[in-house]
Amino acid sequence: MYRFALRPRWLLGHVVAVALVVVLVSLGLWQLRRLDERRAANAEVLRGSRTTVALDDVVRPVDTEVGDARYQRVVVRGRFDDTRELLVRFRTHGGLPGYEVVTPLVVESDAVVLVNRGWVPLELGDSWSERGTRPPKGVVEVTGLVQAAESESRYRPAREHGRLVVGSIATTRLETELDRDLYPGWVQLVEPDDVSSYPTPLGPPDPGEGPHFTYALQWFAFSTIAAVGWGLLIRSSARRADRADAAAGR
Repeated sequence: MYRFALRPRWLLGHVVAVALVVVLVSLGLWQLRRLDERRAANAEVLRGSRTTVALDDVVRPVDTEVGDARYQRVVVRGRFDDTRELLVRFRTHGGLPGYEVVTPLVVESDAVVLVNRGWVPLELGDSWSERGTRPPKGVVEVTGLVQAAESESRYRPAREHGRLVVGSIATTRLETELDRDLYPGWVQLVEPDDVSSYPTPLGPPDPGEGPHFTYALQWFAFSTIAAVGWGLLIRSSARRADRADAAAGR
């Protein structure tokens, strides 16, 4: 009945159908892994935001990375050095393009922690040197979330409108650029001094799980449709062949 399915063109179809199912199942499993990563990141954010500690209690300038301190809510005291303030390009907020404003904060040990003060729209960032909102003077106390250093491959520094503009907050590269001892990673400001003007604070990471589970179900559904559909095609072809053989016998 199904002997025809061993013909070369059918064998090729089997290979294509199996490969398609494997790819679709792999995509579903990949979405489930993304979901696990998102849940782990959410748990990390929740754990770090429960308490506020001093920055030096969780990370120091001699460290090479922030490690478990990522998303930890910290407080740090120092003086902003707005003369070395920089912008990070290609950042969006609420679907709008713009920059993020990063200002060095000089602490008592003379080391520097980079503080991301928030987002500004594209047109304001292009003239930030003249129109930018300056950070407070004197000794300030900054509260924020520790973030890991970003990729050096996207760093790509440039001077625009008298301001250093980079593609990522790569602390290793910025340590050379600023010629100061930097803390690894950076601090995302969560308690701005003035919420009525730019920069707009970024806020905590989204605690949602995203659409990964839904996407996984879709990929698994597609794989089921492909497998069942190929099976039904073989079955219907076999029935047609049987009817043709019966007609020929009569």
